[in-house]
Amino acid sequence: MRPDSYEPSIMEDNSNSEDPSMQLGSRKRSADSEPTTEEVLLKAVKVLTDPEDEFQVFGRYIASELRGLYSNQSRRQLKRAIQRAVLEAYEMDDVLRLNSEQNDPLATHH
Repeated sequence: MRPDSYEPSIMEDNSNSEDPSMQLGSRKRSADSEPTTEEVLLKAVKVLTDPEDEFQVFGRYIASELRGLYSNQSRRQLKRAIQRAVLEAYEMDDVLRLNSEQNDPLATHH
């Protein structure tokens, strides 16, 4: 299903639900409520149809390599090493961001 061919009326079978916020075709949503089924489906279609970026490709590569390892112990060790590397990268990024903000208080990167 392509996002431009989505028709909300297909999803609107609201006869069994008494709570309007739980109806499939409901568009009403308060600021603190969960997303509607329609919103979730539209987001899923977008994720599935968007082209992969370099990070998704790399993530699939890592997953493939983990699956290819013979022992669960090797998988656990590799996963921990990757988690440590990610944590170290975030810590370094925080240091760089703080240094940048101290040099230019108006700089924001997010």
